[in-house]
Amino acid sequence: MKESNNRDASIDILRFIALSGLILAHTAPPPIFLQLRSFDVPMMVFLSGVAFSLSSGNKATYSTYVWKRFKRLILPMWIFVIMYTVFTIAIGNGFPGLTKLLFEYAIPIMNNWYTWIIRVFFIIALVAPLVSKYVSKIALSQYWYISLITLVIYESLCWLSTNSTYINIIMNISYILIFSLGIMVHRISNKELFIISTIAFTAFLILSIFISYEKGHFIITGNYKYPPKIYYISYAIGATTLLYQFRKQIEKIIYGFSKFKVDKICSFIGSHTIWIYFYHILMLDIFYDKLHWSIRYIIVYTSSILLASCQDTLAYYIMNKIGNDNVKKNINIIFRG
Repeated sequence: MKESNNRDASIDILRFIALSGLILAHTAPPPIFLQLRSFDVPMMVFLSGVAFSLSSGNKATYSTYVWKRFKRLILPMWIFVIMYTVFTIAIGNGFPGLTKLLFEYAIPIMNNWYTWIIRVFFIIALVAPLVSKYVSKIALSQYWYISLITLVIYESLCWLSTNSTYINIIMNISYILIFSLGIMVHRISNKELFIISTIAFTAFLILSIFISYEKGHFIITGNYKYPPKIYYISYAIGATTLLYQFRKQIEKIIYGFSKFKVDKICSFIGSHTIWIYFYHILMLDIFYDKLHWSIRYIIVYTSSILLASCQDTLAYYIMNKIGNDNVKKNINIIFRG
């Protein structure tokens, strides 16, 4: 199995799975599918931790590192928000309003519009060097105790207020914990990972029984996502660690369909998640209330991949026409991620 640019193909495949779940959730599928994919954002965060630990040899200064993450996350988001605003006006939906444009779309601190994910990833990026430095110095046993105590305190904080700003602040705690698990995963044996999966799924099952008894029917974990409570986190960690354990087997299955270019498609999606995600927002505005959810999913997903592919090809073409290496690097970071 060949890997280009020193990328781990299995990680890109897991990113593909996570993004597929994210887009699925936004196409209004039945509850069973909403539940099955309720690990997508946590797995993306977890994989960010894995990727960060693999690139820990990078000795760039903190300011250089933050500026690079700003260009990789925030600048693409702002460019997309401009595109999206022009698009909504063009299709007759009108200007969304300055407050919504600024504080829900471009600086997502109010409510949880689609770009809230970028907010989470950028905040995690800001604390990643500190988190990595800390967890690399402690024993696994200490890490488990600290994580458990933090999770209990966090769960208590989640129930203190329903204020959206407060929620948007504290929800980062859980995602930072999941990110730290990704950083630590190379120190965790497969047996220990299996134990983590088992404990997480057991917690999910116990909580689902209690919550279902209280509500009178099964409640999907996605209802406990803002902020992500233990009911949501337990299922997500169970699914994420289980998939991570079998990532190489999943990779072999994908490469078994290489004659149909499935491996190349998964690799492209896994390495271009941000723009595919952005473009699916545009497609949802066109197809959200049209067609059966399964057809809508296929159309939204496929068209988003095609748009991202066209952008990638155009950006690559422009890069080859430019002599300035710094400009080339920035185009690559902003438009080909």
